[in-house]
Amino acid sequence: MVGKNYIGGQIRTSYAAGEITIKSVGDAGGLIGEDDSAVGNVQSAYWDLDMGINNPSQGAGNIANDPGITGLTTQQLQSALPTGFDPKIWASNPNINNGYPYLLANPPQ
Repeated sequence: MVGKNYIGGQIRTSYAAGEITIKSVGDAGGLIGEDDSAVGNVQSAYWDLDMGINNPSQGAGNIANDPGITGLTTQQLQSALPTGFDPKIWASNPNINNGYPYLLANPPQ
């Protein structure tokens, strides 16, 4: 989802569920390639472990077990809203968006 999260960058309440392919040698993470932000600047962020980076410690390519990033399986992402996702903003429905969470203000067509 993010190639590089620079110093001061913040990522909150988000997820990546697309297939991850690595085209060149370098850092690769399930959500962030390189995270240079301060601890605490990434919160409630997830990636789909079944889409290419299945090592649960590699949410960021350059930091093992980067705080705030959690790998979940496709089934986990499709079964309920992840922790930290506000149900006033996000929704989950098995018949919409292949069961993945979606923004209420911008539902998939």
